[in-house]
Amino acid sequence: MENRFNRFILLTIAVLLAIIAARPYVFDRLYSATEPRPVDARGDLAEYERATIGIFDRESPSVVQVAGTVGGDLSEAGEEGGGGVKSGTGFIWDRAGHIVTNNHVVQGTGSLVVRLASGEVGKADIVGTTPDYDLAVIHITNGGQIPAPIIVGSSADLKVGQSAFAIGNPFGLD
Repeated sequence: MENRFNRFILLTIAVLLAIIAARPYVFDRLYSATEPRPVDARGDLAEYERATIGIFDRESPSVVQVAGTVGGDLSEAGEEGGGGVKSGTGFIWDRAGHIVTNNHVVQGTGSLVVRLASGEVGKADIVGTTPDYDLAVIHITNGGQIPAPIIVGSSADLKVGQSAFAIGNPFGLD
């Protein structure tokens, strides 16, 4: 009698394991789509969407990537004994090549490079920092063609509830 019970238990366990193993295949057959889903064309854009897209298209060429090394120069970064790399973004402030970025991006760095939206890379020097506001100004020294600076507005006529935009990282990095 005990032998028969043991066989029953083993058979039950084997059937349960077979069901568990076959479940993904059964669900795949029963519930998978046989044809690709249709994709609807994008509808008309709302006015605020057009405005946002316009701001991005106009201002994103002025956004830059800033990278600096801690404890070495950029040629040593990543090598054994080389420094770490800090990076962030900034924006072109004027035609002279001044760039506004965050203080935490440049603080403690040995050398800085700036990558423009065009892909050009140039060296940069720190002009000034204000750690209390986490702001820094750097100057690109050999970046080639400097893009147009961002358009600056006045805060005097802002109203509570107005939209504000920050174009952070169009490079898809970090």
